[in-house]
Amino acid sequence: MDTEALISAICARVLEKVSALEEAGQGKDLGSSDEASEQCQGSGKPKILILTEKHGEICHETLENQILAKEYKTECALLAQGTCKAGDYEAIVVYTLSNEALGKLAAGIFDSDFTRIFGEALLLGKKILVAREGVELFAYKDTAPKAYFDRLAENLELLEKSGVILTPHSRMAALLTGTETEAGAEKGDRECPAQKKQDNTAPCQEEEMILTKKVITERDMAAIKEKKISRILVGEKTIFTDLAREYASRYGISVRRDTCPEKKGE
Repeated sequence: MDTEALISAICARVLEKVSALEEAGQGKDLGSSDEASEQCQGSGKPKILILTEKHGEICHETLENQILAKEYKTECALLAQGTCKAGDYEAIVVYTLSNEALGKLAAGIFDSDFTRIFGEALLLGKKILVAREGVELFAYKDTAPKAYFDRLAENLELLEKSGVILTPHSRMAALLTGTETEAGAEKGDRECPAQKKQDNTAPCQEEEMILTKKVITERDMAAIKEKKISRILVGEKTIFTDLAREYASRYGISVRRDTCPEKKGE
């Protein structure tokens, strides 16, 4: 075999090897794509983002919650190093809210991964749940001057008016899975006060004030107290801010929704 024939034979063998390797590589890529597709299908559940300013143990309870795992895929913003986008998630669960972050969010200042994701979620109208245990402001409720505390509390009320749900950690899973709704009050709030004392459907005789607002704040409750009203009637889906609930409980203002037996009997 002359030199040219030998070179041609070698080139042909090399080309065969290259072609074989390329085909094998494509098959591997296809396999990877299929595997990725299967993973995507397996993780086709809506996603929940755990958002905190620092790592903590309580948030891991949500990440590892088996009830949530059946319906959602949970991810941690800190583990993702803040690269998350609020638009990719169905809900944002917040476990820390410092006074600094609260003030910045109320002012529309998004200068950190935490405030950026939180603010983006607000602007996109995402469902946001904040654990009461992580709200720093509440730690100063008994020591801060009332005027100053009330001023900072306005920032929190602004978030609540914007749709943020303030709730104990223990209720997070129920709110996310829909077994409990944020619009619904506690069972006691739905019952007519008279019915709590006696097991009958006699209508309440107390004087009450009707509120048609969609969101009731602490300021609304303070105005009701000044008018010496001890009971209010609100709509089925009326939302109370957490501070409004506390105010009503503190001053004995009872809340009745339109599902009270008195309404049913009309």
